[in-house]
Amino acid sequence: MAERTAEVLKTNQGLEREIADRKLAEDALLASEREHRSIFDNATMGIYRSTVEGKLVKANDAFAQMLGYDSVDEVLRCDMRRDVYYYPEQREKLIAERFLSGSADGLEILWKRKDGSPIWVQS
Repeated sequence: MAERTAEVLKTNQGLEREIADRKLAEDALLASEREHRSIFDNATMGIYRSTVEGKLVKANDAFAQMLGYDSVDEVLRCDMRRDVYYYPEQREKLIAERFLSGSADGLEILWKRKDGSPIWVQS
């Protein structure tokens, strides 16, 4: 019986260490997520993510403001092709040219603000 108790105690100690290590990892991940969220939210340049189909799925305040929208929620209702690209066909062309490489760095693209006025953006 004493051997079994010692075995159970040793197993429990191992599990407690695993739980403590996992908790530390989870805390570090949450801190990292908070830090990245803060960088994204407080960036002075517009940052967004969209689907290939053109649905905006994420944007920061600077992105909404530079396009003349009152809020991120409002800009997230936009369609990139219809509402953002000044020349809608340019979006498909850029996707076809750059999709495989995964990068659109260094491009200057003519977009439009909420009021329809043009704005040059650099990726």
